[in-house]
Amino acid sequence: MENISLIDADSIIYYACYSKKDKPVKTLQDIINCTDEIVNDILLKASADIYCGFLTDGSFRYKIATIKPYKGNRSVIKPTFFNTIKGYLRDQYKFISIKDYEADDLCIMAHRTFKEKGYNPIIASPDKDLRQIEGKFYDYKTREFDEITQEEADRNFWMQMLTGDAGDNIQGIPGIGEVKAHKILSNCDNYANSVFYQYMKYYDTNLNVIKSYNETYQLLKMLDEYGGELYQPEIIYKKDTIKDGIDNLWLR
Repeated sequence: MENISLIDADSIIYYACYSKKDKPVKTLQDIINCTDEIVNDILLKASADIYCGFLTDGSFRYKIATIKPYKGNRSVIKPTFFNTIKGYLRDQYKFISIKDYEADDLCIMAHRTFKEKGYNPIIASPDKDLRQIEGKFYDYKTREFDEITQEEADRNFWMQMLTGDAGDNIQGIPGIGEVKAHKILSNCDNYANSVFYQYMKYYDTNLNVIKSYNETYQLLKMLDEYGGELYQPEIIYKKDTIKDGIDNLWLR
């Protein structure tokens, strides 16, 4: 079974662009070198001859969110060379994006596609939200691998349904944090039923229960199909992209 690396590339741009504390401000060439090093690290650690890389281009979730604005709590200022490096990843490494889809959705869709085609997909991302599916992951921030079972994947998703996602401004059920959510899921036979029961306990009318539950589900659930069909991304062979002579800027 051939390995394929599926790269959620959004964080690469930030990691490459920002200087570490007490380090001089990076030049554009420094940032390009750092970008190359991160991508090369991913490709080499995955031991894969092929890969697909993905970037975010908007999100359909902004239209779904009515309880709270999707990512409305973020005040992150994009680094100076953000668009330059995004373009560089497209040109140099053939990373792709689809309007209104986030990179993590594309990774999940590609994961299902290549698994059904007989490949062994490895998702490269520091984003914990992706751990709602079974599979192998490489966190290119910590440089650590992680294997998620189907049981762990299910639990991770239903935990988020209870707690929400503060990073994306998704509410969940107010008053339920990780400790309480762990307790709820540890004492149940069916995650979905137990979580729905918690929504019923909190919201006062059937309309509010259904609205809140459905909206939260749609915001948190990663998509594994594109337009109702298997996603068909282009495979890139790493031997055509890996660069030599990287200055090791990322490790300093």
